[in-house]
Amino acid sequence: MCQHRSLFSILLKQPKHLREWSRLSNEPDCQLQFFSPGDSNRHYLGIQCMNISLDLCHSSSIVEYIKVVWAANHDKPLRDTFGVLYINQVGNLVITHKDEISIILNSQRPAMSSTNTSTATLLNSGNLVVRAYCVTKF
Repeated sequence: MCQHRSLFSILLKQPKHLREWSRLSNEPDCQLQFFSPGDSNRHYLGIQCMNISLDLCHSSSIVEYIKVVWAANHDKPLRDTFGVLYINQVGNLVITHKDEISIILNSQRPAMSSTNTSTATLLNSGNLVVRAYCVTKF
């Protein structure tokens, strides 16, 4: 059985409203946020890893930098700086913005949850997995 380690995971209990560069996670090294490369007016939802050390040419200098490791809407960028990330009624992970355009990020097998709580996990393989989160009360 092949097991994939996760690079990033977030618990969504309700819609998350994001502005450019606002953090959505408490991960120390990686965070989910909207970003715009350079002076572009295109905005993407991505996972960005911070403080990655790189040993350049085996020298004694270590460079720390920020790298976007995954972008959700690479083929459908937003034109504004406000987006909402949520799980819709059928369990799809969706981005919307003020123009009321929805971008479905997963649609293979939606995660159904009566508790309205789901997790979105980016695996090292590059696959995004959305799972329903069930809470059992005794």
